[in-house]
Amino acid sequence: MTSASRIPLRRNPIRTAQHEVNPTPPRLFPSPQDIPMTLALLLVAPLGFPPQLITPASQDTQDKREVIEERTEIAFPVLRTIPADKDTKGSKATVVELAGLGVRDKYFVNAKVYAFGWYVEPKAARKALTPWIGKTPKEMSRDEKFSKAACSDGFAKSLRLVFYRDVDGEDLAEAFDDSLEPRIKTAAKTMKMKDATKELATFRAIFDAGEVKDGDEIIFDLGPGGRIDTYLRGKSAGRIVSPALSWALQDVYLGMDPIEDNEEKARMIKRLPETVLKPESKNGK
Repeated sequence: MTSASRIPLRRNPIRTAQHEVNPTPPRLFPSPQDIPMTLALLLVAPLGFPPQLITPASQDTQDKREVIEERTEIAFPVLRTIPADKDTKGSKATVVELAGLGVRDKYFVNAKVYAFGWYVEPKAARKALTPWIGKTPKEMSRDEKFSKAACSDGFAKSLRLVFYRDVDGEDLAEAFDDSLEPRIKTAAKTMKMKDATKELATFRAIFDAGEVKDGDEIIFDLGPGGRIDTYLRGKSAGRIVSPALSWALQDVYLGMDPIEDNEEKARMIKRLPETVLKPESKNGK
């Protein structure tokens, strides 16, 4: 095990989805002394693939509305676009909508590590999650059937992480194993999915070296058949196809034993009842 990272607290002004500094005066945080951080529970994404000429997943021009995650003051676009799959004939870009936000905390040092947002393709998600129309986020967060449906392969979705502080690559690698390894074993044993040990090793090797900086964006676009397209700072970091790994990644946030508590899980689906799962009016509109 590597020595703990020392990650300083810092000023952290409101960021737009493209990480441009808002002219609003920055919020000041406690003293800038270093805080020892072990990130054994932190989950992040690969870092090592060289950039490829693929349209950045976060460049959405259809809707510029944003939602500010209150605790970190990080902005998330309401809509973003998953690029068309260049390997699939006739594939089209998919617009996904923000379902909710959360924050990854390191509790024993009272430090925020990153903010995250969950995005879903509205029409397909509504079909898959129809039984929960009219339910509250709290009710959904405690429902095992909802978690299973939310982590299913039935609709396109994205996870967007924006870091609130610098994180060492070796710590990320350890965290990745801690979070995903037991879940891919569960997927293979109880869900009869193909073992994803090799895919996990490939994924870990990608981000084992290097560092994620304060303000860096990582996106997982999750497609059919267990497809995981990863983007770092707007550049493609490659694709891995594994239903077990895709499910495990989602289960980290939306499962019955998430990395944060049920209250944070409920925040991650807070917008569903007013958007994707909004009940139809009596006149059908």
